[in-house]
Amino acid sequence: MELIMSVVQWILDLGPTVMLPIIITLFGLLLSMGFGKALKSGLMIGIGFTGLNLIIDFLIITLEPVVAVFDVSGTGFNIVDMGWGTLAATAWAMPFAPLVVPIVFLLNLFLLKIGKTKTLNIDIWNYWHFIFAGAMIYVLTKSFVLGLIYSVLISVLALKLGDKLAPRWQEYFGLEGTTCTTIDALTAYQTFAWFANFIVDKIPGLNKIEITPEKIQEKYGVFGDPAVIGLIAGALIAVLAKQPFTTVLNVGISIAAVMILMPRMVRLLMEGLIPISRAARQFASKRIAGQDINIGMDIALALGDPSVIANGIIMVPITVILALIIPGNRYFPLPMLAELAFYSTLPAMWSKGNIFRSVISTSLYVVYTIVAFNIMAPLSTLVIQAGGIQTPGLAVGTCLESLDNFVLTLIAKLFGAF
Repeated sequence: MELIMSVVQWILDLGPTVMLPIIITLFGLLLSMGFGKALKSGLMIGIGFTGLNLIIDFLIITLEPVVAVFDVSGTGFNIVDMGWGTLAATAWAMPFAPLVVPIVFLLNLFLLKIGKTKTLNIDIWNYWHFIFAGAMIYVLTKSFVLGLIYSVLISVLALKLGDKLAPRWQEYFGLEGTTCTTIDALTAYQTFAWFANFIVDKIPGLNKIEITPEKIQEKYGVFGDPAVIGLIAGALIAVLAKQPFTTVLNVGISIAAVMILMPRMVRLLMEGLIPISRAARQFASKRIAGQDINIGMDIALALGDPSVIANGIIMVPITVILALIIPGNRYFPLPMLAELAFYSTLPAMWSKGNIFRSVISTSLYVVYTIVAFNIMAPLSTLVIQAGGIQTPGLAVGTCLESLDNFVLTLIAKLFGAF
């Protein structure tokens, strides 16, 4: 057991951009793809994700001068967002964490075999989402076993929700043979996206408004091109932040670059995923009669959609305004501004690319997240500190806002657990 845990920890320490190509290559060999094809798939997926990470980092750097304008430290916002990286580090520091990886993966294979899921979650790095949920139980109960069990249960929830999501996900994003297994996207993003569309459908007039990149391009020609939309949106945000003319130009051109480069990175990633997905389906059809397999992946796979990126940019000033007007709010979402494209993914899918509806659903989600962080901060701080990480007072982190985590927090608070 100690050897297994050591091997798992060594693989995890490689980080997602190295770990993912190795796992995909090994998985391809298991599916009898041949070493050359399996290696090519692994490398293309690794390159695609590396490219996505580089573009996201570039987006964060681009928005820095704009975000700095909204720095409100020392004005009553005393809940610090330490980012998703801190939560991931906390999760992997839990004593039961190395056991989660083999148990969750083997359970996934078993559920596939008996026909209880059609999703194979190969996004192993993001198992940390499941582990962090278990870490909350561990901190509240001091039970290694309960923390482990809860982590496994959340992983099963991700599979079941991934099954439900797959048809709509593949139809809208064109991501053949895949689905999403990022638990916060499947619970919170999706819930608010569905709810917003349900309400808008009931309101005469609003339900007729349709603003999509395709409609804009059809009506306005070159001004509807994704690159031009990015240029205008980026420049407008910089102007609203009262930046000098040179910064306005830099931000505009940089956002235009993101609009073009992000979809191309996703296409590279899909060059590796499609052969793996087809091989997995062939492998399953021979061993599990009538069973199709969808490959479970990170929500980042959906970032290439133009309406996702456009909505993420539009949401920057809206998010700042919401944070300033929510009564009693102690959390200012500076790090969240770089995550807004992720938050826009499933809203774009549910609205079929309608940016008007996506902005409404993403705004509802942002309000939920800000309120949730105010409630969750004390428990979140205890969990982060249990992982051996020092916090500057109350601390949260993006990706904490999964509905299962929030409900657990409310129950614990109701019973006075913290």
